[in-house]
Amino acid sequence: GGVLALTCSQDDAILVSGGADGKIRLWKLPDCEQIAELAGHRAPVRGVALDSDGAILISGSQDHTVRVWHTDTGACRHVLEGHTAGVNAVAVDAAGLYALSGSRDASAKVWNLGEAQCLRTLAGHTHRIHAVCLSEDARLAVTASRDKRVVLWNIDSGEALRTLRGHLTEAYSACFTHDRAHVFTGSRQGTLKLWNADTGQCLRTFNGGAPTHMERTGAYALSTSREGTLRLWRVSCNSRFLPATFATSREE
Repeated sequence: GGVLALTCSQDDAILVSGGADGKIRLWKLPDCEQIAELAGHRAPVRGVALDSDGAILISGSQDHTVRVWHTDTGACRHVLEGHTAGVNAVAVDAAGLYALSGSRDASAKVWNLGEAQCLRTLAGHTHRIHAVCLSEDARLAVTASRDKRVVLWNIDSGEALRTLRGHLTEAYSACFTHDRAHVFTGSRQGTLKLWNADTGQCLRTFNGGAPTHMERTGAYALSTSREGTLRLWRVSCNSRFLPATFATSREE
């Protein structure tokens, strides 16, 4: 089946893919040798995330569950249940202590991985959640939804700090810049927005697709478009975004 989710370890040694076949595969980089196959989900895997040292892997599936894996052994540590619809996106903090999941049931859940418990449910969206991002210290979260809204959350209280409104179609992706001062979002219509996280002000809107990955320092982002191109953006609040465009290779 198709590849639906990807993530890479911080040392660039391991690539993780989640598939429509319900399997998770680990690949050794740069030679792309498959080193493990993780089975357990009963439906397509829509989201995968690794902690900072690559020891803990989080996966979210259309089977309504989130799974916690040990990458060194391939063992499933926990199955986290509570969502009433498929899980579209997952995130994990740097230390591998907390995870965040976003679901088609319009809710996001914060999980304590050590105790395998749901700490709180973030409720407020009126439609499915497409993307989630958790700050490295697990204090802040951002969610993007089909209801066109992006919401910034206080994880400790579960309170919605502010709602970022402005996308005209469903918000597909959202991520923090490295300093947590800004949020980078993308929508179905192909617009990108940069927001001030403290004020909720939209600082810049431009065309380019939905961002698919924010580089670890927060200086660069990748976006994809319906035309089949990838764009690399230099993220700056004080100057123009400068894109470099790459044509994707396609197998005939």
